[in-house]
Amino acid sequence: MQAHLSLGALVFALTLLRLGLRLSSAALPPPAAMTPAARRAARLVQAALYALLILLPVSGYLKLAALGFQVVLFGVLPLPPLPFDPAVAAAARALHVAAAALLGLLLMGHIGAAVFHARLFGQPVLARMFPVSGPSVTRRAGRRSSRPGWWPRRARR
Repeated sequence: MQAHLSLGALVFALTLLRLGLRLSSAALPPPAAMTPAARRAARLVQAALYALLILLPVSGYLKLAALGFQVVLFGVLPLPPLPFDPAVAAAARALHVAAAALLGLLLMGHIGAAVFHARLFGQPVLARMFPVSGPSVTRRAGRRSSRPGWWPRRARR
């Protein structure tokens, strides 16, 4: 349980850091070939992912703290206790479970959509998720490919 709590706190901190970076710098424009509906869906899913990555650790903390447990992160950082309230703990638990299930579904859909756009339409959405190296542009037979450098190539027949 201690590792679960600490991992949740780490996810919470990294999510806040990433959200701060995302809000403080201009976002890359979406691929030109994306339809307006796909752009709206992508923004909605990204906002939901950020919200859930914040909601999950908070609801987990509320669940335990409202039951009177002392929450200690990484074995050294105690969080403030809350008054004992089983109703708050039950609501936080229900929220935590529902948010975890929704996060799993959204992650699968998000990854699936990225692979779908990369493989079917050749859009460099996967390279946009890993901006450290940026999209790999290679020349093969006079054509440009925006496929990420780590993406497997199809075997020639």
